[in-house]
Amino acid sequence: MLWTLNESFNDIKRDHLRRAECLNIIRDERHSRMHIRYRCIGAHETLPNIGYFGQCRGNDPSALGIIEGTVKVYKEVCTSRANPPKGASLSCGPSGIFDESLFNHCKNITEACSTDSAENEVVATRDMRRPELFPNCSFQLRDMVHSSRRVLSRLWKASPRLNHCYEFFGLIASIIQWSDDLRRIYSECTEQSSDAAVSTKFQHLRAAKHRIETHLTPMSRCCLDPSGEHSL
Repeated sequence: MLWTLNESFNDIKRDHLRRAECLNIIRDERHSRMHIRYRCIGAHETLPNIGYFGQCRGNDPSALGIIEGTVKVYKEVCTSRANPPKGASLSCGPSGIFDESLFNHCKNITEACSTDSAENEVVATRDMRRPELFPNCSFQLRDMVHSSRRVLSRLWKASPRLNHCYEFFGLIASIIQWSDDLRRIYSECTEQSSDAAVSTKFQHLRAAKHRIETHLTPMSRCCLDPSGEHSL
């Protein structure tokens, strides 16, 4: 029953995509799991159709992997009656029915991709605009939380000494951010700290370099809990 309801919902979504003349995807990738939502609208429609597009698990987090995962999600959206439940009798088999014309239509009407400011996402969106992929994807949209990061970064670069200080400190914070072992040790150190200025026990330094807090949070957390940082 759930598979039937899901296929019915996807049929409605595919009908909206067939009538659409402009498509915007909202993409977010983290830890090899990419989630995509969409907005599309046709020439004679007054309100856009908004919903869940699909997700890709286990993709390569590089720009090439993100593009490959995006194409995979498009193909899954344009495939109906795939992965039927056990006992179902379908002439198309478990692989479903792939609508190539809808797939090409969706690629051609994709005009914008909404992402954060992570470097792999920026490069992936830029490289998507190829004749064989998404020839009309001309715009990359970013939310205010991510785009405002550049305002703070320019403040540090106004002074060579301050910029050097931040880059040196940010390098250490980034090493902790992207190491599972160091993040675990940092979490244990803040848990055992007894002189923190706040009651919150920090789990990581939030130094992923793509949000507004990237230029403030690592330093503020070390100031708020110096013993936890020094223990690390």
